[in-house]
Amino acid sequence: MSYNVRLMPSGHSFTVEANEPIIEAALREGLNLGHGCASGNCGGCKARLISGEVRRLRNQDFVFSETDKREGCILMCSNTPASNLVLETQEAVSATDIPYQEIRCTVRRVEHGSEGKMLLHLKTPRTQALRFLAGQRVSLTSRDGLSAVLPIASCPCDGRNLLFLLHDRPSDPFSRHAFEQAAASQALVLKGPQGGFFLSSEPDVPLLFVAFGLGVAPIKSMVEQALALDSAPSIELYRTRGGDGRGYLDRLFRSWKDALENFNYRPLAEQTPSATMAQQIAADLSGTAPRDLYVSGPAAILEEFREHAQSLGIALGQTHSDVVE
Repeated sequence: MSYNVRLMPSGHSFTVEANEPIIEAALREGLNLGHGCASGNCGGCKARLISGEVRRLRNQDFVFSETDKREGCILMCSNTPASNLVLETQEAVSATDIPYQEIRCTVRRVEHGSEGKMLLHLKTPRTQALRFLAGQRVSLTSRDGLSAVLPIASCPCDGRNLLFLLHDRPSDPFSRHAFEQAAASQALVLKGPQGGFFLSSEPDVPLLFVAFGLGVAPIKSMVEQALALDSAPSIELYRTRGGDGRGYLDRLFRSWKDALENFNYRPLAEQTPSATMAQQIAADLSGTAPRDLYVSGPAAILEEFREHAQSLGIALGQTHSDVVE
C-alpha cells in the first residue's frame, strides 16, 4: 500500500510506501525539506497536517509546543501516511534556506579512481545528516589541521553518505593525508554548506550539464537530483574525462543512459578543447528548444567555453557556472 503526499505551499507531490517515513520518501524524490536527526529528537522535519491521517512509526523525544499541538504538527521522520495527505512545510529553494552546519564525519573509504582522481566517501553520524543543495560545497578539516573546500559529488537525497572527488596527486597534502590515513577510519570536521551554484531550474525545462575535469563533482550531484525530481523533459550531460572510460563515474553515467529515456551522456577525452566541446553540443542540439546550462570546471576553460557557445548560437535559457580547479 502506498499513499500520495502533497506539500503546501509548493504543490509538490510524492508517493510514500507502506511503513516508510514521510521524510525519507520526500528526500528520495529530490525534495529538499527540513530534517536533521531522522530519529524524532530534533524537530527539524516538523510539518503541519492539513488533511489526512498518519500512523506513528517510532517514539519521539521532541516535545511540541501547545501551539504546535493545536495546529496539528507532526514529525515527518516518525510518521507514515495512513491515507493520502496534505502537509504544510517549507522547502529549501536557495542557499539562505539551508542552515550552517558543523558535523564530525567518518572516512568510510578512499579509492584511487581510474581518471586521475580520488574518491573520498564520508559518513555522518546517524543523528546528523547534512542538508545541502545539489552543487554546493563544504570545507573538510583533518585532526592535523589540513583542510580543503570541496564540492559535494553526491545527491542531497542522502545527507549521511557523502562523496567527494580529489586530485590524486602527491603534491596535494589533503588528498595524501586522506588516502594514507583511510585505514584508521579517521574523523574529518565538515563545515557548510556554501556556494550559490545549485540546481534551481523550473519544472519542465530541458537541462544541459557540462563538466570539465573535477567540475564533474557538483555536476554529478545536480544530475542526480534532477533525475530524482523527474521533472525535466530531457537531461544532457557532457564531460571531459581521463582514463580508459571504465572508471566509476563513466560506469554510473552509462548505466543512467541505458536505463533512462530522458538522460543522455556524452564523454569526451580529457584534453578536449572547450571550442570542440561547444561544437559538439551545437551539432547534437541543433534546432532544440532553449535549455538551462550548468557548467563547471577551471576558470579559464569556462570563459573560453562560454565564448564559443555564444558564437555558435547554442540555444540556452539561464546559464549557471562554478569554478572547480
